[in-house]
Amino acid sequence: MRIDGTQYGVRGKDGVFILVHEPSSEVVGAFYAEEDEPGWWRGAAWGHVRRFFIPGAEPVDIAVRFLR
Repeated sequence: MRIDGTQYGVRGKDGVFILVHEPSSEVVGAFYAEEDEPGWWRGAAWGHVRRFFIPGAEPVDIAVRFLR
């Protein structure tokens, strides 16, 4: 996925994902689905811990929210 001209990748499965800056292969964030609260995601990107309610979204859509 491309955000603001930079390529990022989302890798993972089973509700746990990492965000990768593709040009450098550096991990810039991670997020996971909260098992006890459907639709809620918790994670961090760029040093900021965040929590979002995004029901029924794809991992790429969730990654965009964490990266912005």
